[in-house]
Amino acid sequence: MKTRRIQGPDIQAALREVRRALGADAVIMSTRETEEGIEIIAAAPSAPRAAAPAAVPRAEQRAARTQQATREALRRAAAAPEPRASGAQSAAKAAAAEAASKSARGTGAPAAKASSRKVSAEQDLAARRDAGAASAARPAPTRPNEGARADAGAAPARRRAVSPLASLAAGMARPSAKALAEEAAARAELASRVEALGLAGDVRARIAAAAESARAGGERDPLAATLAASIEVEGKALIRKGGRVAVLGGTGVGKTTTIAKLAAHFARRHGPGQVALVNADQYRIGASDQLRRFGRLIGVPTFEVHGRDELDATLYRLRDRRLVLVDTAGIAAHDVRFAEQVSLLDGAGLDLYLALSLNTQAAVLARCVQSFSALRLRACILTKEDEALSLGAGLSMALRHALPLAYVTHGPGVPADIRVARAERIAARAVAMADAAREELGGALEVAR
Repeated sequence: MKTRRIQGPDIQAALREVRRALGADAVIMSTRETEEGIEIIAAAPSAPRAAAPAAVPRAEQRAARTQQATREALRRAAAAPEPRASGAQSAAKAAAAEAASKSARGTGAPAAKASSRKVSAEQDLAARRDAGAASAARPAPTRPNEGARADAGAAPARRRAVSPLASLAAGMARPSAKALAEEAAARAELASRVEALGLAGDVRARIAAAAESARAGGERDPLAATLAASIEVEGKALIRKGGRVAVLGGTGVGKTTTIAKLAAHFARRHGPGQVALVNADQYRIGASDQLRRFGRLIGVPTFEVHGRDELDATLYRLRDRRLVLVDTAGIAAHDVRFAEQVSLLDGAGLDLYLALSLNTQAAVLARCVQSFSALRLRACILTKEDEALSLGAGLSMALRHALPLAYVTHGPGVPADIRVARAERIAARAVAMADAAREELGGALEVAR
């Protein structure tokens, strides 16, 4: 038996090389993992030597030749249209006729007797010869279903011949314990990163499932890629085209500062004469003065309105301005004045942007979005990123309610601390903040130990 040592980068490649080099009937002696991959020691079964032909007795050889000649004679006789009488039978008939003639004449009795004995002998010899030929022509009896049993027995033998190699391939194709442990560790790591994002439960489950699919598909950073694909952004439509815009939100979320930043960027691109500011906040002390100071700083006019009629009249007056920004009051959803705010803005022909502060509790943000969802919100603006430890709460609201992100503010500076929302950048920032929080927590646990 010839053995060979065959290596491959994996079990499938090594088995293919075994089949190519030694054939499908190769016997696997051993397998082991190496630094290069898989090593297989296999052997090719030696070809069986041809058995020497057994000596055949001469008598059996003569009998076989006789049987073959008899079969051939019978075949020729059956093919002939009318078989002719044999020479012995013709001679017997002639002798019988001659004997009968002589007996009728009363002469030649001894000769008739001799002729009769000769005919009988020849007839007996011909009968024996015909019986032997017929016996040789009959096929040898066979047992019932003997051929079927032979074929059925050959199939398991063929299966046994190839089963060792097939069993080895099936066993090695299953993942090893090390591979299973690495897979479990990768899943746990991804789940921990998703948890650290600080997303709401329903949003977290959706992101986790999509991120796991991306990981299984070979994505380099499945969490960031999944989060970026889930975030919808508006782009630069407001700064490029302008419009009639009102910024909504709770108290202290940075609405007035965000309006000033947007006005400054638009005035820098299109000129101060294309921008106007409108104050509709009649509840907060000093709200009008703050917006007016920003207007003077940017070089754009500021207007103040009380009620829906004044708002409609002012918007009509400013119809030639490409961008009109309306500052609104920060009122909680449970405040009785919230209904007045809704009636002021509903149906006024304004694009409504909801400001969500990233340093606000998730439950507060959820109530705010739920309250303002009675209005047709165009997009949301994430504010105070610089004060947040996580982007999870704000992203959860945007993803849950399918709100596009328009802008992100990250400081008090006017107009510097605002940028257009981009899905990839927001996702990368959210993941980086989550990973940093995990490392900080891990370090704290190490110190505690």
